[in-house]
Formats: sequence, structure tokens, C-alpha cells
Amino acid sequence: MKKFIILSLLVASFAACSNSSSTTKPTVSTTTVVNTLNSTTNILQGIAAYKNGDMTGAYNALKNLSPASTNLETYSTYLNVLQNLNKNQELLTALKSGNEYFGNSKEYALNYANILASKFNDKTAAINVLENYMKTNGNNSEVVKSLADLYTSAGNVAKAASLLKSSN
Repeated sequence: MKKFIILSLLVASFAACSNSSSTTKPTVSTTTVVNTLNSTTNILQGIAAYKNGDMTGAYNALKNLSPASTNLETYSTYLNVLQNLNKNQELLTALKSGNEYFGNSKEYALNYANILASKFNDKTAAINVLENYMKTNGNNSEVVKSLADLYTSAGNVAKAASLLKSSN
């Protein structure tokens, strides 16, 4: 019922704008408005379900989420849902897609590397993520520490020591 009321108000507003005597009429179609409303509703339902511990409900609401259509916080919630439900193939795909949009974010790079190392035991890929982040964005103490930890856990203590020494 709430969706219907909101949708009705939006459509009415759109119709009012289209019928205005202004010389600059909106170019947004009704379909675009409805799709945006549905997407926003799904995101809100997904976040609410996640916060209530309903991972299946969160997944159903967020499963069509694109990194291009959201922000880092919402996309990170989606990644957490995929992890909790052990949807590993979808998680890997989502991580790679998200990296195209959020790869310059320290938080995303650290989360991406952490998931690769802890969930998939892929330290090499995790190291690559952090090295690529540093090539693009320069050194960051958190990233350097995480990368040194990964080098150490992968058995490359000398590389970890060298990294820590060069960053000081």
C-alpha cells in the first residue's frame, strides 16, 4: 500500500510537471521514474532486512544491485549479505564489478583483499588488490599494514619487512 501511495504521488508530480506551461519540460519518462522508485525501494528493503538479520530477505531485495547505481556503503552491505549466505560465485563477481567503481576507495580495497584472503584463502589475489591500490593511490598506513600482514602470512617475511621499512 505504501508503495502504491508513493508511486501515485510520484506519477502525479510527474504529470503536473509535464503539463506545466514552462518552456523547459522534463525529459524524464514515467518508466524511468518508476524504475528509480522500485530500485530505491529494493535498496531500502534490503538494508532494513540486513539490519534485522534477515539475510535471505536482504539478498532478494539487493540481488540486482549494480555498483554503478549505488554508493559504497550500500554495496558493502550487499557484499556482506553474499558472504553470510555463502554465495561465493556471486560474491567474486560482485567484488570484481565493485572494484571498477570503488577501487580507489581505501575501504573497498581493504574489504576486497580481506574477503579474498579470509573467505577464499587467495592471498595472491588479495596482495594484487592492495598493490594495485597503492600504485594508483600511493601509500596509506592501513593498506601498508594489511599488505605486510598478507606478505607475512604468504611466507614472504622479507618482502613484508622491506615494505614496512620503505614506508617509514
